[in-house]
Amino acid sequence: MFISVSRCFLFRPYWHIRCLQKKTPPFVTRVDNFRHSLKRDQDTRPPGHIGRQSERLEQLNYKLTVNEEKCEANVIHPGLSYDDFDNRTERPRLWKMMRLMEGARFYSHHVPLDSTGRTFRDYAQLTDDRITFLVAAELDFYSEFYDFRIIKNPLRINVQGGYIGKTSLNSITKVFTNSGNLICRNINQVVSVNKSTRRPLPLPVWWVNKYAESAIGKEPIKFEKEEKPPNGTESFQIQVVWSDTDANDHTNWSSYVRFILDTAYYVSSRRTVPYLQAMVENGVKRLELLYTGESFEGDVLTIHTWLCTKRTSRVIFHVNKGDEFICQCSVDYFEKPLLTTRK
Repeated sequence: MFISVSRCFLFRPYWHIRCLQKKTPPFVTRVDNFRHSLKRDQDTRPPGHIGRQSERLEQLNYKLTVNEEKCEANVIHPGLSYDDFDNRTERPRLWKMMRLMEGARFYSHHVPLDSTGRTFRDYAQLTDDRITFLVAAELDFYSEFYDFRIIKNPLRINVQGGYIGKTSLNSITKVFTNSGNLICRNINQVVSVNKSTRRPLPLPVWWVNKYAESAIGKEPIKFEKEEKPPNGTESFQIQVVWSDTDANDHTNWSSYVRFILDTAYYVSSRRTVPYLQAMVENGVKRLELLYTGESFEGDVLTIHTWLCTKRTSRVIFHVNKGDEFICQCSVDYFEKPLLTTRK
């Protein structure tokens, strides 16, 4: 069954809630150790926030088509804007692409498909009595993503249902150009959490049964914390500011990537990590993100970085808030320079 939606009202936007406390390795699979900060109000959105989100997306002319048999949604997005590109490297900013995919995923999951108010994957109903927290993400950026000759306006974004576990699930997002070039891919894994106890909450049986078939062959994301080298690391400090946070006052998932890439540029410019400058110039091929904690406006974060000894062209980044480890990002760079700018 195909459903097309272009103008509509949006339901509960839980995509921007990012708060997860420390767990023991392996971090992603041990959701039974989930702990959440009770010191802050987790919903600080201003009155009328949802309605204004709806109006903004209508003005941007998003369009949605859903194939319920395949459990996939397709969003037509206007494409990249001037601010989405770095004016020195001429490459798209990775964190801007993350926000673009985030918006398309939110749009597909919260737009009512008909007068009953139901949504793609019944996501609004699924999250009505719970909240979800991002625990892991993987992103692949293909050479076409960096190629200036490939027009990236508009974009066609495909969102699919992915792995379904006891308390966690993931979504698969692929971004195509209008001519069909796949430029990037993202899998985000979230854990279902009880609003009151802040503990992992099993997914509803009715929902699991309804979408179990669509999850066949889909795998969970499993990343483990890398240990810092005994000879130390290069580090860089940054303070979280208001523009780094989301509507719930938590540092947005994409902001961590910006912090990490800023660290990479800083360290590469100092030439203290062998070969890092060349890798940074080649461009990012893959990101593997593990989220284990939270940060807020005013927090000072320390980003540690070192070359991975297990894989060529991989750099590891750890984000710490004081002594607390809150995020890891493994970055794979292309091994050869890409055609990204006009010569």
